[in-house]
Amino acid sequence: MSSVIDRKTLQRLGKYADSAITPTRILSICMRDGVRIAAALYLPRKVGTKRLPTLLAASPYRFDNNIAPALPMFLWRETEPIEWYLEQGYAFVHMDEIGRAHV
Repeated sequence: MSSVIDRKTLQRLGKYADSAITPTRILSICMRDGVRIAAALYLPRKVGTKRLPTLLAASPYRFDNNIAPALPMFLWRETEPIEWYLEQGYAFVHMDEIGRAHV
C-alpha cells in the first residue's frame, strides 16, 4: 500500500493543507481468515527504534478523512486529536473495519 497521502490530495485542502496530519504509513493487515484490512499509522516525529504506547481506533468511516481539518463543515471526520496524541509520544492507528474499500 502507499506510504503517505499524495500532494494533490493535500492541495485540495487549500489554506488548511499545512496543518493536515498525514499518516506515516498506510498498512495492509492480513487477518487469520485471509481477509486484508487497511490501517493508517501515525508516529511521533522523533521515534527512533523504541517501542511506543499505541492507541487504536477501528472505524467504519474512511481513515483518509483524517486529513480534513477539524471544522464543523467536515462532520464525517472522526475528530480524534491525532496531533495531540503524537505530541504526547503515542503512536496512533486508525484501522478500517472489514468490508471497507481501502484494501
